Amino acid sequence: MSPRQTEMKSELQPAGTILKTDFLYKVPPHQRNFSWTLEEVKQFWDDIIEAIQDDRPEYFIGTIVVQEDRETKTRIIIDGQQRLATITMLLSGIRTIYKEHGDERGDEVYKDYLGIRDRRSRVTESRLTLNVVNEPVFQKQVVEDQTDDELFLFTRDRGQSPSNTLLVSAMQYFRGAIKQKTRSDKNYETFLLELEEFIRDRVVMVLMIVRDEADAYLIFETLNDRGLELSISDLLKNYILGKAGNRLEMVRKEWEEMVFLLGTQNETQFLRHYWLSKYGVIRERELYKEIKRKFTNQMRVLELIGELREAADKYSAMSNVDHSTWKGASANLRKDLEALQLFGLSQFRPLLLAALDKMDSAQWDKLLRVIVVLSMRYSIIGTLGTGNIEKAYSDAAVDVRSGKANTAAKVFAKLKNIYPEDAKFEADFSQKAIGKPKLARYMLGEIATKLQGTAIQVVTEDEKKSTLEHIMPKTRSGEWSKAASSEEEYLEYVNRLGNLTLIEREQNKAAANAPFPKKKTDAYSKSELQITKELSQYDTWTVDIIATRQARLAKEAVKIWSLPY
Repeated sequence: MSPRQTEMKSELQPAGTILKTDFLYKVPPHQRNFSWTLEEVKQFWDDIIEAIQDDRPEYFIGTIVVQEDRETKTRIIIDGQQRLATITMLLSGIRTIYKEHGDERGDEVYKDYLGIRDRRSRVTESRLTLNVVNEPVFQKQVVEDQTDDELFLFTRDRGQSPSNTLLVSAMQYFRGAIKQKTRSDKNYETFLLELEEFIRDRVVMVLMIVRDEADAYLIFETLNDRGLELSISDLLKNYILGKAGNRLEMVRKEWEEMVFLLGTQNETQFLRHYWLSKYGVIRERELYKEIKRKFTNQMRVLELIGELREAADKYSAMSNVDHSTWKGASANLRKDLEALQLFGLSQFRPLLLAALDKMDSAQWDKLLRVIVVLSMRYSIIGTLGTGNIEKAYSDAAVDVRSGKANTAAKVFAKLKNIYPEDAKFEADFSQKAIGKPKLARYMLGEIATKLQGTAIQVVTEDEKKSTLEHIMPKTRSGEWSKAASSEEEYLEYVNRLGNLTLIEREQNKAAANAPFPKKKTDAYSKSELQITKELSQYDTWTVDIIATRQARLAKEAVKIWSLPY
């Protein structure tokens, strides 16, 4: 451990003590931006006012995690910048109102909480410095105390980043709220003093001082202070940028491009899938340490960020069938990709990442089919645990990258031990209820295609032309009460695949919640789809018939979701 750093420790401290110190607080240059919405700011204000009115002895607002350097008298904020920035803005608002009254106590608030004068250089520095995006605006609007008119003009500037707009909106709100409160008091300073003293002495936080980011991550995990995915991505970003040296701007740009490509997808999941795709299975809580251990210097970090940027593009393609990666792809590939998106699974992604890097594109169609069939058998119908399949996919991905598995057939050979056998799949399918309409439509559409014997008409795929039909209606009433012995049994069978079919919308209107004989005559017998037309062979509809029909559908499913290997 460096002598510049302190031992890891924590202590409950009031905000005044945390801010009024010889240490300067700094947010790492490229940590995430200020993100508190106006709704969150208002809630914070309301909570403070309520706590003051109730004369609460303490108001706890969470944890601040910092890495302390005693020599330079700085505390690098690893977590908690949102809370500390918001408290600073509230204190800045108090200072503003004092100044508007020509009260010198405004300068005292500044010296205590906002700025600190270095005794050697005699230069005053901000006690809190935000990241590269927020810092210029934070200093002008909060620390230097720009006027209300200047704040208003800033919010009208459409060229500003959304984060800075949030920051200035928070500052405006605090000033307005404090002014409104001071107008209700005969002496303006009464409320200002009460508010300042409450923040100084009773707004409390746990200040955690850690040796490095790895310690911070363990704390995040223990406290669940914020989501795991945010902790890993933030820590890794700061580590990479810290190692970038003279290539900082290039690295920052590539990280931003990576985030842009991922869009709304989970950054930590992507980072973990990248690792699983190249190096094998790893637990989330070990990911940051392992990446940090493997990529130790500038050259290796430049290699890493380049790989992450490229991988992010391929990763985003997995959730976008119109991505350029799939240009010229077959209809079958696009259909299977859409199916995987519908399934909502992610364990296969490390394998597909490896395949997009290493396998011939001619094999992609076949590999996607392997993944779809395995997903249907193992996860959708089998609902088996994720641990085994995740390891199997990761091991297969590593083999793809090494060249040991360069075809879909060889990949399947690696995955065969997690491939449910026909008998198991058929038995599970025979009992399956599907509560998600789109998933049920997909499964019935595949079976309908098989039963039709020819190319299925678009009516099964176009939701505007066809719909999902519950043969036994969702609600048990009238004649349908006889379909099951009890309400519990009825509900157990209503979403069974044996009770579902696809039907043209026009025919569906005729069916509605009518008794089965009327549905059969007015709708099912007139359908162009074999899967629905054949319902006419039944005289009645009960849970026993549902089970019989589903067993037949299960035999077709075994043939559809199978592989020729």
